[in-house]
Amino acid sequence: MPASVSWIAFTPVKGLALHLADEIEVGESGLHGDRRFFLVDENDRLVNDKGHGALQTVRATYDESRRALRFDLPDGRAVEGAVETGDEIVTTFHGTPKRARLAPGPWDEALSGVAGIPVRLVEPERPAPDRGRSGAATLLGEGSLAAMARVLGVEEIDGRRFRMNFGVSGLEPHAEDAWIGRRMRIGEAVVVPAGNVGRCAVTTQDPRTGIRDLDTLGALADYRGEVETTEPLPFGVHALVAAPGRVRVGDLVAPDGDALTAPIQLVEYDEAWPVLYEQEEKRIRSALGDRVLKIAHVGSTSVPGLAAKPRIDVLLVVADSRDENGYVPALEAAGYVLRVRERDWHEHRLFKGPGVDVNLHVFSAGCTEIDRMLRFRDHLREDPEDRALYERTKRDLARRPWTHMQEYADAKTPVVEEILERAGEPRDARVGA
Repeated sequence: MPASVSWIAFTPVKGLALHLADEIEVGESGLHGDRRFFLVDENDRLVNDKGHGALQTVRATYDESRRALRFDLPDGRAVEGAVETGDEIVTTFHGTPKRARLAPGPWDEALSGVAGIPVRLVEPERPAPDRGRSGAATLLGEGSLAAMARVLGVEEIDGRRFRMNFGVSGLEPHAEDAWIGRRMRIGEAVVVPAGNVGRCAVTTQDPRTGIRDLDTLGALADYRGEVETTEPLPFGVHALVAAPGRVRVGDLVAPDGDALTAPIQLVEYDEAWPVLYEQEEKRIRSALGDRVLKIAHVGSTSVPGLAAKPRIDVLLVVADSRDENGYVPALEAAGYVLRVRERDWHEHRLFKGPGVDVNLHVFSAGCTEIDRMLRFRDHLREDPEDRALYERTKRDLARRPWTHMQEYADAKTPVVEEILERAGEPRDARVGA
């Protein structure tokens, strides 16, 4: 059975009860709405469930459009109100300084009563996963849960006690450990697991009550204590988000097609590339008609005399790339496959082509990235010195060992920025070249 997403969990306030979702948007900072706030004590230190398990019985709901929070308390009461941030403080977040703004409200007193100590709600500038960007998402195989249940002699274990974002079915116990360092596609997103999640006393607590009821740490010490790991007592993995996208329960989880199985091969400029582009343009115009506001050949294969990977990059401009019903069905009928949806970056959509190796980039009219891509292409066409510099850089990087194509693309960023500055553009690390 292929691996697939079995649950999605998040909480707007770190340490409080988890929400289970059918689908969610995943960006570079993590799951949308996850850990937007956290609690601190009188010394501005993070307050979590380790010594205050009852906080897991409080459910927080955040309406981002209204900046409104609601807390449903275990005694049936609810406190709610608009979030109005105050002074900035420097908190101690897992031993590391982290700036955040106080978010005072009726919830401070209510949450203090549940925690048993005075606590205050704060809002950091960015969401607050435990391991920063490398912990933007966490994954745990259901096979690992079953293995621990057997060790503890219980029928099953509620996965919420491990507070992981994604559960994955169809895996052998701890198979997710092998994903560390690999690009994994999960729904429309791509994540790169960066390490094991080491466990603490929170996992010993029943997530419904916050009361200790299982010796999960003892179990992990018994049967996982000797495994090679990035953190002690490993159970699940934490990951950075390499490509944002929407994830739904039931979506497949598999190695990303961007993984390299052979060295990067650059070939000399081929006069056939403009012809292949023209074929794609004809196919796209036939599918979309007057919905095509602009279409152009971009990327290295669009620059005569420049060595390149034999992949045709096509820039397509539509009225609104967010309105997928207006163009995606027609492109799919023509054989294109939507592979990437980047809501956090210019609402970019990436399709793979039906025949030759094609990347079709879709942007909305007026997007600044359109002009940037065309300026980069036109400058390389006109400037032989920068064209030669770019080719030397690409050839040098292509000789190096890479695990994923994106690593190679990212390594080109400094020279791309340098060339863009000479082309009259501000520095920007995201160029479709």
